[in-house]
This record gives sequence, structure tokens and C-alpha cells, in this order.
Amino acid sequence: MLPIVLLGLRSALKEDIKATCAQLVYGTTLLLLSDLVTSGSINQTINPTYVASLIQAMMSLNPVSTALPGAPKIYMNTSLKTCSHICLRSDKVNPPLTPPYTGPHLIISRNDKNFIIDLNGKQSSVSIDRAKPAYQLADDTDNSDHTQSEQIIEKTTTALIEAVFLFFKFNLFKNILNS
Repeated sequence: MLPIVLLGLRSALKEDIKATCAQLVYGTTLLLLSDLVTSGSINQTINPTYVASLIQAMMSLNPVSTALPGAPKIYMNTSLKTCSHICLRSDKVNPPLTPPYTGPHLIISRNDKNFIIDLNGKQSSVSIDRAKPAYQLADDTDNSDHTQSEQIIEKTTTALIEAVFLFFKFNLFKNILNS
């Protein structure tokens, strides 16, 4: 609608200069929509039977449903059926740099729609929509291997400290002799 109004303003005759804006800019008049349609080509009479049949056709129309047919498909991670621990989404406004999930929490029992988990020492029922599986590393390390590696690191660190101490002691002694 706005372009038609602007076109009309550009083609309006200014009385003081006896010209239109379009004539000043383009050097010629613009072709308007009213120039394309002649008054003789418009049928002034409307057939009453046509109007009645149009009204009847519009009344028989039914609204179209905007909803998609069938239930919406919701993604559910297949690991939720077998995992032993879950991470629970926090449904509150968190301050910046706060993790959105807490956990891992041990699953005590599970249903189709919810889990009963160990939440801070208490049993709590939570919706499956708030959960995602917690993937944990298997605890396959042996304590004897761990203590052995700690002993090796400790011996290496002690030897390194002694070597650095001897280096500085030697350099200090060398500087004293040269002075």
C-alpha cells in the first residue's frame, strides 16, 4: 500500500511550478495504475447468483488444523535405560559459570517417566526429562601400582633437588676461587 501512496505523491501536480516531482526527476510523467485500467473494462454489475454461491462455498469451508498429526517425538538417550548414574539438570536460574547439571547421582530404581536417585543422601524422584546419563571412567587402577609410581616420583624429585643443590654449591665455590 505504501509504494502506491508514494507513487501518487510523486505524480501529484505542484501548482506553484506546474509540474510533478517525477517530471522534475525523470523528465517525463509516470505511468499510474489508473492509466492502465480503463473505466469501460470494469464490469459494474455483479451477478446475485454468483454472490450467493460464493457465500455458500465460504460457509462450507472448515478450518485447517495447525497441529502436526500424531504425538511429537521426544529425544531420549538410550543409555538412560542401562546407566547406573545420572546427571540432573538444575531447573533454576544459575549465576554465570555455574554448571547446569549436578551429579553424578546413583540410580536406585527407574520407571518409564522418572528415576528414584540418591540426592545428597536422600531418595528423590526426578523426571526422566531432567536427566542425562553420567559417563564415568572405570576404576581399574591398582593401589599397589599407584604407590609404586608415587615412590618413583619421590625418588626422582629428591635426586633432582640434590643435583640442583650441588650445581649451585659448585658454582658458588668456583666464584669464590676466581675472586
